[in-house]
Amino acid sequence: LGEGGDTTPQIVGDIAMLGLAQQAHGVVHHGHGDTSPELEAAEETTMDLFEERFGQSYAEVTGHSH
Repeated sequence: LGEGGDTTPQIVGDIAMLGLAQQAHGVVHHGHGDTSPELEAAEETTMDLFEERFGQSYAEVTGHSH
């Protein structure tokens, strides 16, 4: 995942962001039962931060959209 001059902490942060986005997406969109508005808002914020960091939406990166 590293690009050019990325440091190890930046790469670890990117891996953490990918994992968090995947988990948040799974809980909100593929979980069993209703999710709270707070959890949905947290997932939305995570996806906004994901797109800000990677320059593409989660759906674009993963090829998975709803």
